[in-house]
Amino acid sequence: MSLAVSIGVPLAQGFLGTLLSRKQVKNWYKKLKKPKWTPPNWLFGPVWTVLYTCMGTSAWLIWRKGGFEDNKRSLTMYGVQFLLNALWTPLFFNAHATTLAFFDVAALDVVLTVTMVLFFKENKAAGSLLIPYLTWCLYATALNAKIACDNQDGGKKDGPAQSSQPSRPAQPTQPTQPAPPVQPPQSAPVVPPPSGSTPAAAAKPEEKKAA
Repeated sequence: MSLAVSIGVPLAQGFLGTLLSRKQVKNWYKKLKKPKWTPPNWLFGPVWTVLYTCMGTSAWLIWRKGGFEDNKRSLTMYGVQFLLNALWTPLFFNAHATTLAFFDVAALDVVLTVTMVLFFKENKAAGSLLIPYLTWCLYATALNAKIACDNQDGGKKDGPAQSSQPSRPAQPTQPTQPAPPVQPPQSAPVVPPPSGSTPAAAAKPEEKKAA
């Protein structure tokens, strides 16, 4: 494996991650609550370019001493940390899984530390080139943990729209008045018979009709 390939692979992975997360950086990441010690966005590109170059050069120094057959353990650990590194960007930026991304970068710290120790045993220059990379990963782990703790809602700040006018106090409801009692129907007034007549006289015509 040539030095160009060893450096080009991590650089290509970093470029692809940046391309896929660009929209999220401008929108979702911008809305997150971040600590004061968060680096500016423009700094990530140059830093990772240097770190990926150091990473690729470190792996090439190990590879040229017998290839993969003579360095299976150290190069396997290097491959594992590379996969954990590549997985962090889609977890954090695309899936918005800040907690899961924290566990990923924490695992990366452990595997990278083991890789650096193994590289030191084979080549001190190769191990030394991973020191800046590990330092930045530890810093990124602390930053990831802080962001995950401060953004339990996943960074979704857009709540329901609220009216700018103050709400009016609720008007007190007036008690309902009881309905008036229903008056019973009154019977028609009894019309008295014409003066000068008696009940018996008034009943005679009715008796004649009945006969």
